[in-house]
Amino acid sequence: MSFDPDHIEDFLEYPFFIKWVKDPNSQSNQYWEKWISEHPDKRELFLEAQTLAKALRPKENNQVDSAKLRAGLDSLIAKNNERGGQERSTFPGKKKQAFLTIGGSIAASILLAACLLLSYSWFGNKEAAPLAEEAKVLVRSVPAGMKKTFVLPDSTQVTLNADSEIRYSSDFAINRKIHLRGEAFFDVKKDPKHPFTIQSGALTTVVLGTSFGVKAYPAGDFSHVAVLSGLVKVRTDNGIEAELKPDEAGFYEVETGTLRKGSYDYESLLGWKDKVLKFKNASYESLFYELSKWYDVQFIYENGIPEGGDYSGRYQDQSLKNVLDGISYATDLEFTLSGKKVSVRVNSKPNK
Repeated sequence: MSFDPDHIEDFLEYPFFIKWVKDPNSQSNQYWEKWISEHPDKRELFLEAQTLAKALRPKENNQVDSAKLRAGLDSLIAKNNERGGQERSTFPGKKKQAFLTIGGSIAASILLAACLLLSYSWFGNKEAAPLAEEAKVLVRSVPAGMKKTFVLPDSTQVTLNADSEIRYSSDFAINRKIHLRGEAFFDVKKDPKHPFTIQSGALTTVVLGTSFGVKAYPAGDFSHVAVLSGLVKVRTDNGIEAELKPDEAGFYEVETGTLRKGSYDYESLLGWKDKVLKFKNASYESLFYELSKWYDVQFIYENGIPEGGDYSGRYQDQSLKNVLDGISYATDLEFTLSGKKVSVRVNSKPNK
């Protein structure tokens, strides 16, 4: 937004601000809510201007009630002096009464507003709309071992994978920005006026209306964005950009900061939302990391994490025991499951 005031006078001379106070509606309320969220450093100035404008309302016949005007100004001055640690001033009316400055521009603004109100009829009979509450951060999370689907205020549907979290502002209808930790699948409600943005680690994903998956766990070496429908733009913190079409994915390597685009296997990247757990040439470290999130268990290694690993396998809606039995059958690893702990040891016998 281009409006960037430095003084209260700037608000009082801004037609759209005056129109909002005079006759608020959903569109103008939305405008000022967004303006406040984008200019948090101007919030106090905004509140001063709104308070002043409301305090100086004229009566129905468009004549200023001088007694109420004087009392309102006196009250405003007193409140500002309490904050500024200055002496309270009085409203000018009798000779030799001083109208002291209040933080410089505030008193000048009050005089300006009083003069303008005496000369013009700014306001009608409606009360000014109250300032919307400051936007709050909302959190939706899913613990390890679970998956859950949420519907956002704009009707976008989000499915969170295990041990994942999203954060977004309470004014999401006009500020469609998500912070993601972990993995999620988004089916975004189309709204050309309000692009949908996801911040996930070093990746920023921007869409208008599409479905896609994003993975960016803090401990992971790789992040990805896999598009199922629509068009997605991905940008890294170091300025690399790529546009992704359906059946394309962007793969980001954390260590090198590189981004590459290519095709992807649906079940490997998005099968989790259909309860499909698929590994392709996975190292043991990444294998156990995925299983720990999926089943909410802790792996304990007798001699450290086994090196190497080149494991491939597919499981659909299987118990942890069945998955561990499958891995054990195909590798030289043995597992002991006890509650939420899994002991891992390397079998000295040759692979089966």
